[in-house]
Amino acid sequence: MLTPPMFNNIYKGALGEVCGKHIFQNLINIPLLELNVNEFELFDFKTEQNVYIDFKLWNDRVAVKANEIIEKICEKMEIVEAEKVFVINILGSSNTPFIPIPSFDGKIIEIPYLCKNDKVDDFALKFIVNEFLK
Repeated sequence: MLTPPMFNNIYKGALGEVCGKHIFQNLINIPLLELNVNEFELFDFKTEQNVYIDFKLWNDRVAVKANEIIEKICEKMEIVEAEKVFVINILGSSNTPFIPIPSFDGKIIEIPYLCKNDKVDDFALKFIVNEFLK
C-alpha cells in the first residue's frame, strides 16, 4: 500500500519519468541518457548534447511559483554545467494552452504538457524537436 506522500513524491515521479522517456525515445527519437552519480536526483535524464530533462506530473490547474523553481534549476544547471534544461509537465487538462515559457536567456524551457485530451500532443512534440535542432 502506498501512503499519500509516497504516491505523490515517489510513484508519480517515477511514472512521469517512464512516460516521458518513452515519448522522447520512441516518438521523437531523442535518446535520453541516465545521469552520472554526481548528477543523480538533480534532473531526470540528459542528452548527448548536454541538455537536461526534468519530467513533472503536476496538476496544471495549480499555480507553481516559477521564480523559486527557476532559481533552483539555475543552481542545478551550474552544478552539472548544462547547456539547456527542459522542465516538462506530462499531462495537461483539455483547456490548457500550449505556451512554453523560456527563461534564463532561453536556457530553461518550461513545457506545459506532452499529453492532452488522452493523447500525445503533436504540437508539443514538434516544439521540442525544433528546440533540439536549434
